[in-house]
Amino acid sequence: AVAIEQAVNRLIDSPEFGQHIARMWLDVARYADTDSAYRPDTKTPHYFPFAFTYRDYVVDAFNADKPYDQFLKEQFAADLIGFDGEDPEIAALGFLGVAPHATRAQQETLDDWIDVTTRGLMGLTVACARCHDHKYEPVPTVDYYSLRGVFNALSRPNPLDEQKQPILTSYVASDADQADYRRKRAAVEKKIADNAGKKAKNNNRSIATKIRETELAELLLFHPGAPGRAMVVLEKRQIPASFVHVRGDAAARGADAPPRFLKIIDRQQPVFDDETSGRLSLIQKIASADNPLTARVYVNRVWGHLIGSHLVATPSDFGLQGDRPSHPELLDWLADDFIHHGWSTKRLVRQIVLTETFAQSSQHEDAKAEIDQNNRLLWRANRRHLSIEALRDSVLAVSGQLDRRPGGHPAPLWGTNATPRRTLYGYINRFNLDPTLRAFDFPTPMQSQGFRGESIVAPQGLFLMNSPFVIEQTRAMTQADAFANLATDEDRISYLFARILQRQPAAPEIERINKYLQLQQRIQEVSKSKKYQLDGWPMIAQSLMMSNEFQYVD
Repeated sequence: AVAIEQAVNRLIDSPEFGQHIARMWLDVARYADTDSAYRPDTKTPHYFPFAFTYRDYVVDAFNADKPYDQFLKEQFAADLIGFDGEDPEIAALGFLGVAPHATRAQQETLDDWIDVTTRGLMGLTVACARCHDHKYEPVPTVDYYSLRGVFNALSRPNPLDEQKQPILTSYVASDADQADYRRKRAAVEKKIADNAGKKAKNNNRSIATKIRETELAELLLFHPGAPGRAMVVLEKRQIPASFVHVRGDAAARGADAPPRFLKIIDRQQPVFDDETSGRLSLIQKIASADNPLTARVYVNRVWGHLIGSHLVATPSDFGLQGDRPSHPELLDWLADDFIHHGWSTKRLVRQIVLTETFAQSSQHEDAKAEIDQNNRLLWRANRRHLSIEALRDSVLAVSGQLDRRPGGHPAPLWGTNATPRRTLYGYINRFNLDPTLRAFDFPTPMQSQGFRGESIVAPQGLFLMNSPFVIEQTRAMTQADAFANLATDEDRISYLFARILQRQPAAPEIERINKYLQLQQRIQEVSKSKKYQLDGWPMIAQSLMMSNEFQYVD
């Protein structure tokens, strides 16, 4: 028990802890590096050049064990609680800044902000009250528009308007990267200036300018020498009036709806009297010990992330249409304990992973399955497939190629320009999500996601069988000196099993692999074609990676 506790403490105190737990939150925050649509004129994404600074803020916050209530307050109002452009915390505003629909109607952005705030933080489907009173929950339309009044006082600057997005001094590139960035940027800006001086013809100048602006945004997003900036939101100079839109029609003005909190939680509903938008007052209401719903939703998310099933199976819907808790007393106790011990995520994680429930195996027992077929009572562990992040990172780790550097600009994950960065730091195109990510149940970042589905589909197996990425990693592993210098085949087999499956091979496994190697040797002896002159070791390594033992947590 002492050894397990020491191992848990070591892992929680490692920088990888924040990288792992951050992905859970980034699903909720619908994080992506682009907007939700392509530019129709240039057929390119609308890039968010500085979204990555928000992702890095989240990782750092979890590693620092920032209290969850403070974590929320910074994401809504870092600029209103004492932080400025010199502070890395200002990047927290990316929670609002990375919202989709930046290039579409403002109504869609406002609806997204309300949805991610209420479903993401409190498990309430308030966005359903946009056109009428909620059909199932006690949420009237006026409450929706009261929240809308808070967010309608905000705006998002153009991603290329760098003056409104402060440079974060924590991002310092090498002199060589900075020089290369300045040279490439100057070339793009010269193209823009040259184009602006030409006579317009058939609107070609406008289209050409947009193409150059896209080139600039792409440079800001991917170049390691580009400065990191906070993706902020701004207060409008004049706070717009807030009123109900009858049936959701902006032209049909209804009753006034001044900015205030939900009546279902705050019966008094005092109007936010801030001189600003009211978002600081809003998040203070949400991230409060007097509002235990926020803590209940969060501890349920963390529980589900670690155990593989949530205490409330609908983690973003705690309302009447959501599932009832499987262990209501446990959920309430965890939430209360979480609040009274400083909203500490690390402490919560430590509590959960040191339980007997977490330590169980997934071994099936017929008698227990007859009583609880879906394991809602947690009589065994949930057998889980590795997420695409864990799977890709594991392949890189066992091959010795994983780049463990934290933070920075997004990196391509696949193809000729792929890097061995952690998958967390990969480029996420919201409009055109990578097909490999989709195949492994990566959630669409079009809206806040409470949990990931778990499918078993053919493309997953085909990826491990045919992907150039996997094949490249197996070759790197078997060409490394640590493998090549081993004296015997038995030593090489033991090395691959220990490296990939974290155990030694059984005698029947050694026998089967030796038979395969002998077959490969005979093929090479009789075949004159180089097509059949294959090195069997990479294929053995790939076979181990394709095994359920490598892909699943039991």
